[in-house]
Amino acid sequence: MQGDVEVVLTKFMVLEKQLCHSFFEYSPLVSDLLPESKPLWNAEDIFMSLTANHVYKVPFRGPYNNYAMPLDVWEADDIKYKGADDIETENVSGNMDRIKLDNSNSMVYWSAWSKAQKHTRYRGRLWYHAKRRLAKFDDIK
Repeated sequence: MQGDVEVVLTKFMVLEKQLCHSFFEYSPLVSDLLPESKPLWNAEDIFMSLTANHVYKVPFRGPYNNYAMPLDVWEADDIKYKGADDIETENVSGNMDRIKLDNSNSMVYWSAWSKAQKHTRYRGRLWYHAKRRLAKFDDIK
């Protein structure tokens, strides 16, 4: 997708410096959700987009002004990366597009699938709750 969107899922983001300050100002609104994120603050792109919407007083249902465009960027190699315990592991979000049951150990596949499911649920919960909490923020300030 490209053009004006509610949230930009990123490989790369350009924004105004003032929005970085706002990100940290509003981050306590979702601190209770952060223990679910691996690594800490995974889904920062979602929260940053919602923060920008709040700062610029975009109505709850839009129209949205975050601008997304496709970029021709490279992907990380399909190699497995070593985790802190020096065991080969897949990406935190699962990278299910790179792991197939027919070319992987079944435990690697199911571990990746489980991580992908947890990652998706967390991002959805963060999006849902952050949007609503930011909308209420001015009322409780």
